[in-house]
Amino acid sequence: MTEQRLVGYIKKYLSLGHDKDAVYRRLVKDGWDAGDIKEAINIAEQQNSQRKRPAKKNFIMIILIILIALIILGALLFIYLKGDIYMKSNAKLSCISQFGMTCSETEGCSGRWISASDTERCCSAACA
Repeated sequence: MTEQRLVGYIKKYLSLGHDKDAVYRRLVKDGWDAGDIKEAINIAEQQNSQRKRPAKKNFIMIILIILIALIILGALLFIYLKGDIYMKSNAKLSCISQFGMTCSETEGCSGRWISASDTERCCSAACA
């Protein structure tokens, strides 16, 4: 069974960027068994790779959340703008901008009555 102290030493120096072979040579020089060193290096590399996986999963989850948020924001913006355009297209125009004539209460309309924003008596033709 490989000592945790050896595994910890190897993990530390590999994480600091030291070359695996250099760490191996140093440990052999210090009197550690070559088989124990190889086993500890394998364990240290496995533990380091297992720690890196959640970071990748977290990164992917963050990207997915951002994409979903952008899609939702885009949909809401589309709905808002579509509603704004719809409201503008249904907005009443003034009588004169529709080329109508404003008739008095006593006058009738020789054409048809037009819905206008500034009066309830907008005629498409001359007042009669």
